[in-house]
Amino acid sequence: MSSDAVVLAIDAGSTTAKAQFFDVAGRARGAPVRSQVALGADGTADALAFLASVEAAVDDALRRGEPGPVGAVAVSTAWHGLVGLGPDGRPVTPLSTWSATGPAAVAGAVELRRRLEAGGGLAAAVRRTGAPVHPSFPAARILAEGVRDPAAFAATARWCSIGELLENRWLAGAPGPSSSMASASGLFDQESMAWDGEVLDALGLRPETLAPVDDRPRRGLRPAYEARWPALAGATWWPALGDGACALIGTGCGTAPPAPGAGRRAALTIGTSAAVRVLAGPAERAARPAGLFAYLVDAGRVVLGAARSNAGNLVDWLGRVLRLEGDIVADVIARPPGRHGLRADPALAGERSPDWPAAAAGVLSGLHRDTTALDIAQALLEAAACGLADAVDGLEQALRPVAAASGKAPGGLPGRPGLVLVGSGRAVASSAAWRRLVADATGRPLIPSRVEEASARGAALAALDGLGLLDRAAAEGAPGLDGEPVLPDPARAEAFARLRAGRPEPGGAGA
Repeated sequence: MSSDAVVLAIDAGSTTAKAQFFDVAGRARGAPVRSQVALGADGTADALAFLASVEAAVDDALRRGEPGPVGAVAVSTAWHGLVGLGPDGRPVTPLSTWSATGPAAVAGAVELRRRLEAGGGLAAAVRRTGAPVHPSFPAARILAEGVRDPAAFAATARWCSIGELLENRWLAGAPGPSSSMASASGLFDQESMAWDGEVLDALGLRPETLAPVDDRPRRGLRPAYEARWPALAGATWWPALGDGACALIGTGCGTAPPAPGAGRRAALTIGTSAAVRVLAGPAERAARPAGLFAYLVDAGRVVLGAARSNAGNLVDWLGRVLRLEGDIVADVIARPPGRHGLRADPALAGERSPDWPAAAAGVLSGLHRDTTALDIAQALLEAAACGLADAVDGLEQALRPVAAASGKAPGGLPGRPGLVLVGSGRAVASSAAWRRLVADATGRPLIPSRVEEASARGAALAALDGLGLLDRAAAEGAPGLDGEPVLPDPARAEAFARLRAGRPEPGGAGA
């Protein structure tokens, strides 16, 4: 790959697909091209329609012309996707994502927990796989698929992540998943770097329905795509990575932990859902509490973090159901925190870490005749922001445990620096109100990333690094990646601390 060559990054998220070119220093070469993905409100999609929406972004990017010879293709996809392919490689089940947490998925998670607990292996399985047994993970949804459509389940020759679905469609040889994609399935033993036999036995899943994990670069398009995308025919394809890992790298948070006493950069991504993540080492992975997830960038790098299921999707729901117009988040932050007087659990899309309730649902209490739609929106949105603050605190405490202190300030634990939050995602990028809400609720400064598409950039950087082509000095010294920090308002941060202290336990049961 020559110095004037470029990387095409393809990011297949749960809301939009993006395609963008980058040079060997990770600098964007042109604006991203976006395409709406065909995902339903229940978190599922027709797999071929989803594929077509991703391919539309690639088609459009290539039609606009390449800014240089395409030497590599990098792929970022939403973690936790699941689809069954038949012997001919065509989908036989719908594509389901993390948000497909309906009753069948909940029942699958409960049953899988029961089976693992009966053998005394639930905690050990969570430790090995890095993923709690929860409806948002493929491990639980496989059981749900067997109940939903036994014939399709029996016809499935291979269970795939979204990354595999794309690669199986485009590349010759149908390669197996990367360790990054496998690690977020709940089916992969990260200690032995192989599919987890105990979990597969509990599911009654045939091992041959999971392709061997493969972190090697790939070459060779299928003939139909070689004709469709001739500019990519000679490119090296880097294995698809999870979008959360890519966002971590793309925002400049994917470096080694800093020296003692320095703040540690954590990637806070807010889009449809929200998550906070850091790059961690094996020792931190092994010592993590049960409430945090641990996925992989690759075989040697761990992504440690916590996720919340209700963020941008909650705002969309509030506007649609309560018929609120304008900027709902701006209207909420214009009011004193807690003014509504309501008690709320915002788990409309279920809920994830750090509590991992299997059957979480939204709850609202304290309604009166004078309660307004904006009161309801404020209560639910502030509760979601408090949950995100819990996730940040949980991650921080796990990374740097300290002796019990007399109290905890909203900005972090006494006696040590807190996490340095670097924000990205649709909500952070487009909304000053969201940035203010997060800074006040967490009690921490929020540094908005100026990277337009963090997951796409991170995928490009990971591919370049893996291929030995990254201009590391230029990439790490790139100016202007961080925006101006948004500092928490002291009075509002204190009000949020009081709200958090007075909240009821989250809905649902168990971790």
